[in-house]
Amino acid sequence: MAPVKRGSKAQGGRAAKLAKPDPVSAHITAVVNAIHRAPTEAIPASLKALLSTLVEGSCGTVASERHEYQTRVVAMLEQTLQDVEAHMKKDVDMARVKVDAVSGDRAARQEALGLARSKLQESEAGEAQRKEAVAAAKADHAARVEELKAQRKAQAGVDAPFQGTLSDIEAVKRALEALASLKAAAFESKKMKVVLDVGRRFNMDSSLLESFVHVIKKEPSARVGFDEVVVQNLGEGLSKLLEGLEATLASGEAP
Repeated sequence: MAPVKRGSKAQGGRAAKLAKPDPVSAHITAVVNAIHRAPTEAIPASLKALLSTLVEGSCGTVASERHEYQTRVVAMLEQTLQDVEAHMKKDVDMARVKVDAVSGDRAARQEALGLARSKLQESEAGEAQRKEAVAAAKADHAARVEELKAQRKAQAGVDAPFQGTLSDIEAVKRALEALASLKAAAFESKKMKVVLDVGRRFNMDSSLLESFVHVIKKEPSARVGFDEVVVQNLGEGLSKLLEGLEATLASGEAP
């Protein structure tokens, strides 16, 4: 007897672990098998081949990440299996009617009964496989959802330093919108406050802000050259501030 080399048992254990089947693949196989086992009256042979090629590309993707086309394919597959089940149950019901209609011919009744039982077993087996596949898909979906939550939580930690910059960008955009409205239309104190709050928040020139308060209360038609210069300078200052904030965000460096 040849001596057993050391480590062979451990290597075998590692190989067994590597050979552990993928549960998602097993579920996909179950769905494909259910399609192939369906009666040709319910699913023609040419359609079985087409449906089988669509299973992995649709059911193998997490529901939350599926393309609209993949979602429609999954719905179509589920409806097809339900139609197969209904077709097989209909066959069973028809077989039972035939059995009840037969009189005096025990052999014929037994044969029909056997056929009905066989189709019923096929229907129950197909239903069990479908339920198993759906349950497994739901469990896999739940696991993927938890994984996605964990990834989003981790991403939130990465994005946290930039939330302040995003908030600043939104505030400056609102100030620019308010300034554009005040420039073209009648005075509104709320919009003036939006502009002033942003200007003071970012330490813009105080004399420019004071001039703006006096200028913007005038009717647009009553503003002279100096008034327009004040509004223009304030707008340019806000625009440059926005460009700087957006550049900081685009650089990917936390402020």
